[in-house]
Amino acid sequence: MAAVARPQWDPQKNEQFDGKIGTWPFVREEVQILVEDVDMKPLQQLPARAFVAMETVAKEDVQRMITELIVPAVRRRMPAHLMQGPVFIQQDSAKIRCCGDAVFAEEGRKDGWNIQMQNLPPYSPDFAVMDSALFKPIQAALKGLPAPALESPMSSLTELMSGVERGFLSLTRDHINDAFLTLQKAMECTMRVQGSNTYELGLTGKNQLEFDGSLPVSVMCHPDAILACRTVLDETSEASDDVIETL
Repeated sequence: MAAVARPQWDPQKNEQFDGKIGTWPFVREEVQILVEDVDMKPLQQLPARAFVAMETVAKEDVQRMITELIVPAVRRRMPAHLMQGPVFIQQDSAKIRCCGDAVFAEEGRKDGWNIQMQNLPPYSPDFAVMDSALFKPIQAALKGLPAPALESPMSSLTELMSGVERGFLSLTRDHINDAFLTLQKAMECTMRVQGSNTYELGLTGKNQLEFDGSLPVSVMCHPDAILACRTVLDETSEASDDVIETL
């Protein structure tokens, strides 16, 4: 599992926050016993760390990872001034995803933060920031991995974990920021079609704007999109009033 946030200036640390929260593999750790025989000395048992991939990932496993690992990482990595407002962890709408239960709510309120959970709208792949564009560096890092040794199956899993970490670290701040600008553009497009996913995202020209030094901090929502969205909301509100009146 991986988590990113919008890159921005951190006034407390006086540096740029690169947007990378972290990556966490779904593995379990097992202790192996290695036996050594050096210079005819008595056999010595040495513990060694070993990781085993989880055959299945349940909703409880996701809940535990978000609550015990991701939320603390958000508090640790993100600029401290963001605790003034809610910080939303957006997850996709797969059935395996967890909900914001009491344990999560308690963890999200620690140290003065207000971290909440929200699901990605269904059938909205453009709303996922961790899309194929951000995964390309990770895929490139995995392609360069050496062939796993047949006599040591654990080495392949360790190399896989290391490769994913290297790919994630190779993400640039501009790359992550570009993904969030694309998200804003997708939100504007869906507003134009009454919240549907029948829009065409098209080319945004972000590369040229960045080259010219005129890349905006945020996408300015077109007035037509705002008007279309308000029209649908007003119609929905009127329909709800009619239902209440007939009850």
